[in-house]
Amino acid sequence: MNYKSAEEAILYPEYGRHVQNLVKYALTIEDMEKRQSIVDGIIVLMGQILPNTRSLEEQRDRFWNHIFHIADYKLNVTPPEGVEIIRVEDHPKPSPLAYPTGSARYRHYGMNVQELVKKALAMEDEEKKIEFVKIIGNYMKTAYRTWNSEHFVSDEMIINDLAKLSNGEFIIDEDMRFVSVVPQASGAKKVAKKGGRYGSTRTKSNNRSNNNNNRNNNRNKRKRY
Repeated sequence: MNYKSAEEAILYPEYGRHVQNLVKYALTIEDMEKRQSIVDGIIVLMGQILPNTRSLEEQRDRFWNHIFHIADYKLNVTPPEGVEIIRVEDHPKPSPLAYPTGSARYRHYGMNVQELVKKALAMEDEEKKIEFVKIIGNYMKTAYRTWNSEHFVSDEMIINDLAKLSNGEFIIDEDMRFVSVVPQASGAKKVAKKGGRYGSTRTKSNNRSNNNNNRNNNRNKRKRY
């Protein structure tokens, strides 16, 4: 019994082991035309496995480079004109992303708020700074209500937190008001629609009963005369 763990590692799992085995098989073909035909067929198969992943030119270059990499660049075939085969080790490696080392002073607001506060402190135009601080306060109020929807968050609380985040450098008017945008639950909308539907049905039934009563009253009046 052959175990997968004992087989050769798959260089490109997105294509599966069969594509890798086909490339290895192409290496054993001595006839140049047959080998070229087999490799061209593998390219078509790779396009069927990963359709429309990129533009046609990028997709073609990618497939051919992957085939040569699987074959350890020992495959003697001719790629289409314009396709440049670049060895994997020659590809420039992207520089690693810097991991944030600081800690959020108010986790329910997130690290982005601290960065926005720093940006606001660097502004020289006072009018723009005030408007930007108001935008930050709106976001903080929304974030707080999203984090804890049951707890009431006042504008005074947001002003105090802004003052702490700016180390007292923000001078904010006590009358400044902030707006939070918290979407309503979808269930509430359904209940409202359901209630409206039943309400309209009840109204129609009430109108019908009233009309029937009016007709009966008219009939009784006619009998009296």
